Amino acid sequence: MSAESNISSFRSQSQLVDRSLLVMVFGLLAFLVSAGAALTFKIESDSSLARDAVQEKARIERRIGSIISFVRDIVSDVRLVANATHLQRFLASNVPSELEHFERDIEVFVAAKSIYDQVRYIDESGMERVRVDMDQGRPLKIAQDQLQNKGQRYFFLDTMTLAQGEIYISPFDLNVEAGKVEMPFRPMIRLATPLFDPAGQRRGIAILNYRGNDLLARLNRAGDASVEPIELLNRDGFWLKSRYPADEWGFMLGRTETLATMHPDIWQRMQSEASGQMTSGGTLWTWSRIYPLQQGVYSSSGSAEPVGGSQASLTAGDYYWIALSRVERGMLSPNELARVVRYGVLWCVALMLAWCFSWAIALRQGRLNVATAQLIETRSQSEHILSAAGEGICGVDAAGHPVFINAAARRMLGWTEEDGQLDVPPEIVACLTPAGGDGSFQGSALDKTLRDGSYRQVLDDSFRRKDGTAFPVEYTVSPIKRDGQITGAVMVFRDVSERRRIEGELARYRDHLEAEVQSRTAELRLAKEAAETANVAKSAFLANMSHEMRTPLHQVGAMAELILLESLTPKQTDRLDKLMGACNRLESIISSILSLTWLEAGKLELQETVFDVRQFVDEALANLREKAALQHRRLEVDVSGLQSPVIGDTEYLARALGNYVDNALRFSETGSIVIRAKELERDEQSTLIRFEVEDQGEGIAAEDLPKLFRHFEQIDNSSTRHVGGLGVGLATTRKIASIMGGEAGCSSERGKGSLFWFTVRLKTRIDH
Repeated sequence: MSAESNISSFRSQSQLVDRSLLVMVFGLLAFLVSAGAALTFKIESDSSLARDAVQEKARIERRIGSIISFVRDIVSDVRLVANATHLQRFLASNVPSELEHFERDIEVFVAAKSIYDQVRYIDESGMERVRVDMDQGRPLKIAQDQLQNKGQRYFFLDTMTLAQGEIYISPFDLNVEAGKVEMPFRPMIRLATPLFDPAGQRRGIAILNYRGNDLLARLNRAGDASVEPIELLNRDGFWLKSRYPADEWGFMLGRTETLATMHPDIWQRMQSEASGQMTSGGTLWTWSRIYPLQQGVYSSSGSAEPVGGSQASLTAGDYYWIALSRVERGMLSPNELARVVRYGVLWCVALMLAWCFSWAIALRQGRLNVATAQLIETRSQSEHILSAAGEGICGVDAAGHPVFINAAARRMLGWTEEDGQLDVPPEIVACLTPAGGDGSFQGSALDKTLRDGSYRQVLDDSFRRKDGTAFPVEYTVSPIKRDGQITGAVMVFRDVSERRRIEGELARYRDHLEAEVQSRTAELRLAKEAAETANVAKSAFLANMSHEMRTPLHQVGAMAELILLESLTPKQTDRLDKLMGACNRLESIISSILSLTWLEAGKLELQETVFDVRQFVDEALANLREKAALQHRRLEVDVSGLQSPVIGDTEYLARALGNYVDNALRFSETGSIVIRAKELERDEQSTLIRFEVEDQGEGIAAEDLPKLFRHFEQIDNSSTRHVGGLGVGLATTRKIASIMGGEAGCSSERGKGSLFWFTVRLKTRIDH
């Protein structure tokens, strides 16, 4: 078809379009499309902003967890220095050579750690006796004539008031040398503990100056998804780390600008909520407090003056920093422009489709109007065709008087040949009204079409015959127009009695089928509910596993980042060791999860072998002995009195025993661990053996004992617990013991350690 013929066809189609209907339908569809697009865009934008706000809060919480964990590590370092062998010998004997040995040990310590600016021993008068500084990456021993008296500094005065074993953490401030703030700024956190000689006399303090820049760097790591850095404030609202460096360390420089003075509404909210979010001035503020103090660790308000004591002491609840991020709302949705473009394109496409749909409807209506007009024009020529039609056809004029009725209509309405075929009886119109009515033409479908000129289609109605009997019908009523004026109407109807009968039969079959479907649906619903229940349990498992894997993964990320920033040195080798330790821990977690999954699924198949129990215990503890040696711990084994050989699955038996010993190493810090195996009963076929693991840890409170051996639960299930784990080890051991015909349990008391045990029934007779 040529282009000219296509254009001609389009023009002819356009002449048939009902333009008023086109405008009405398109206007309505355009309004609905625009409103829907705007509402959807707003909902998606709000959802994106809310999701980004949650991510910003999670980012701060991750950083806080890392900082708290690190502070615990450096607290351990000050205890290590205070308990150094040569320092303790010096305090007991006052022999100068011991102090020289201690000084050399501190040089090694500073070089290995590389995060401390100074490590010192200050005697009871406040005079520095030993001081090792980190100078350009290397430890530097300070000569005796350069040592200073720190007797009037707040950190010395506050530490000297503590009891033996207690730790003092100073406020986060700047380093002061010779009574002046050192330039350039050197942020410091001082960790100290009092020293005592064997007679209980105070002999000064051991103090470590931790480089605060290292902690500040941990707030904002490379690759952070947010474009805004996390800021850090002290409890008084002074900036320790700010997006604007000029705001930092104001309290050390005599300035009064704080968050409280610059943003009082934000500060007031922070005072009432330890963590939260709010929007002010188009900026999303997210904050959370960091409480680094542990039990037995204290602090004070400190002093901004080079000389002078603190104004007040601080407990764990009073000493905190505030991690803060402030993000402009526009920064939270970097893809906002792309979203606007996408919705704009979709809106245009939807309008085009609405126009096409409206055009099709208007064209259809226009064609129908033209067809109706043509029907009126050709009525005389087509009456003989209509008379031969199988459907009833009746035409009326504008006043509702019948002017035409075909033979099929006469037959269905009960008019016989004796009633005359040429005349159209006026009363026949009453038969074309609903059978349940009074037979009045007023209000009938014909009357309504003559009034409003609308086409009508009725699929469920009934007419009455001449003798008054009713029959079901379907009919249409079309207006007849000339020059825009209604000149009559045509009704086309059919008797649907037979079809209704067939539909009734089909309905009965359908009802029977629906009953069958409902029965099957109920069965499927039960199966679906069971599957959903299983899925909930699976989801809880995966969520707990994901949470616990986060800590070692953070360690992996931190160590990898450090390696990327520097060339390989002894320090990086040490960090690589830590990285591998985290990886091994992650592998252990995954292994435990998979083991428990297999056990719960009932897929465990015991691989029975003949073995010697005493030799088995030695082999099972081989790797754990190395771990104990690294902790300076000892594993004591008592397997005397056992008879061998026996038959059982050594792999799962070793896993059950290893879970107990590994827990004892992780949850008790000192003392030896005793592993026992003894025979409880024996016959010709089997023996019942009890394995015990006893530690000298803190013990478990009676109210916490019921929590043991539950899936994915520990006594401390908080995200900041000191010792990690998924809580599957004990559950796995109990399951293995049960499969091997035994039980598992624990007896413990606070302060007296814990004894974990399990029993297994092993075969004693070898069947050939």
